[in-house]
Amino acid sequence: MMSYVLAIIPGFLVLAAVLRVAVDGFRNGDRATDALVEAVLRSAGQPGEDRPVVVATVRNPSAAPVLAGLAVRPARRPAWLAAPAPAATG
Repeated sequence: MMSYVLAIIPGFLVLAAVLRVAVDGFRNGDRATDALVEAVLRSAGQPGEDRPVVVATVRNPSAAPVLAGLAVRPARRPAWLAAPAPAATG
């Protein structure tokens, strides 16, 4: 019986550590030091190109480094159902 208890204690410690990391990773709400990502849809970057261009800006107010991965994908809703995009300036 004692060996069973000694074997289960490290499992509980590992589970507690994983839960603590999960709580930190899935926190609710934004903080003032979070990185901000802004994206603007612009007209084509090259002459004769039909596809629009997305210009993204990542701002990092904290001292911690940020790794940002950005991807462009087609809309998941039909165009007639989606809200119109705001007009690009610049």
